[in-house]
Amino acid sequence: MNQPPLLRIMNILLNPIGSRGDIQPMIALGQYLQERGHTVRVAGSPNGATLAKCYGLAFYGIGFNIQKELENQKESIDNPIRVYRMFKTLIKQAIHDQFAELTPHIEWADVVLAGGVTLATYSLCEAKGKAFRYIAYCPQLVPSNDHPVIFFPFVRLPKWINHCIWRTGIRLLRSGLREHFLLSRNKLGLETTSSIEKYIFPDTKIIYAIDECIVPLAADLQPAVSTGYLYLPQPRALPEKLLSFIEAGDPPFYIGFGSMTDQAPLQTTRIILQAAKEVGVRVIIGRGWAKLGMQNMPPFAYLVDTVSHESLFPRMAGIVHHGGAGTTAAAARAGRPQAIIPHLLDQFYWADRIERLQVGPKGFWKRRLTIQKMATLFEEFTSGDYETKAQEIGGRLQRRNGLLEAATYIEKMFPSSSS
Repeated sequence: MNQPPLLRIMNILLNPIGSRGDIQPMIALGQYLQERGHTVRVAGSPNGATLAKCYGLAFYGIGFNIQKELENQKESIDNPIRVYRMFKTLIKQAIHDQFAELTPHIEWADVVLAGGVTLATYSLCEAKGKAFRYIAYCPQLVPSNDHPVIFFPFVRLPKWINHCIWRTGIRLLRSGLREHFLLSRNKLGLETTSSIEKYIFPDTKIIYAIDECIVPLAADLQPAVSTGYLYLPQPRALPEKLLSFIEAGDPPFYIGFGSMTDQAPLQTTRIILQAAKEVGVRVIIGRGWAKLGMQNMPPFAYLVDTVSHESLFPRMAGIVHHGGAGTTAAAARAGRPQAIIPHLLDQFYWADRIERLQVGPKGFWKRRLTIQKMATLFEEFTSGDYETKAQEIGGRLQRRNGLLEAATYIEKMFPSSSS
C-alpha cells in the first residue's frame, strides 16, 4: 500500500491537453494520487477518455479531439512552417474552448495540475485562487540558452543563437495569442501585460517529469523541481500470436510512430519492410495514428495495434520510434537500444538526447525516410555497442519512482488550497 498519513485529502484536477503522450503520464499520476486517497478528476482532450476510464478516473472532455485534428492536417506534419501555422490556427480554438469549458472543474479543485497545450488553465486558477502547477515532459517548452524553441528542428546550436531564436519565438507567441488570450484574461479582471508566456508556463510553477540521466536541466532553468518520469504501469500480457512470432527467431525490431499521422502510410510501410528484408531482420510494426501496415504482411513482419510497451519493449532487439517524450522514456526504461525518426516539435530534441547518450544509432527526419536510410539504421543497431549503456540507463530509471516523488511534492506543497 502506497498510502502514507496525509495532511489533507484534496480534490485534484488533472488537465492534459494533447495527444496520448501528453495524457498518459497524467493518467498515471491521477491513478496514483487516487490510490493515496485523493479525489481526482481529469478534464482534458476528448481523445484521452478511454485511457482515463480504463484506469478508473472520472473524465471530462475539453475542446477538440487532437487525433482527429492531426489526421485532418497530416499534410502539414513534415514542414515546420506548416506545423507552426497549424498550431496557430488550433490554438485560437483551444483558447476559446478552454476558457469556456474549464471553469467549473477549476472551481471544484483544490489543486490543478496541467500538461500539454493548456493555455487558459493558469489564468483561471489565478482568477479562482486555486493552486497550480504545470507538468513539463520536456525542458524545451521553457526558454533556455541550452535549446531552441520547440518548433525549431535543429537543436545543436550555440547558446547565443538559441537566445536569439527564443526572442523571436516569444514575439511570435505573443503575436499569435495577444488578441484572443489577453481579451479572455481581461474579462476575468486579470493583469494583461504583453508578457503572455508567463501566464501560460509560469517558470516558478513547473514540475519537470523527466530524469536527469536522460536530460540534465540547464543552469538557466534552475532552481527547478524534477520528479522523474510519470510511468503508467501496463503489465498486460502480450497476445499469444505475437508471443509466438517473437519466439520464432532472433529478437525483432519494433517500429512505431505513435500519435503521428502519415500522408502515405502504405508507402512508409513498404519502405520499412523492404529495408528489413534487405538487412535480414525481423520487425514488429505499430499501426498507431499513422495507420501503418498492409493486408498481407510478410513472414518476417508482424503488425500490432495497441500493445503494452512495458511487456513488448524489453523483448526487442531495438526500438525505432517518433521521439515522443513518453515513448523515449519507455524505451529507455526497458533497457533497450533505440533510435528516433522525429516528425515535429520536441521529437528532434529527444532524438539528439538519445544520440548523445549513445544508446542507439543516429536517426533522421521522417521526411527523409528511404529504404537505404532505414536499412542503414538496422545495420547500425546490430554493429554498434549500445547494449551496455542502454541497460545501465534502464536500471537507473527502473529504480526511481517518479509517481511517488511527484505525489509527495504535491502533498507537501499544497497542504491547503493556497498556491
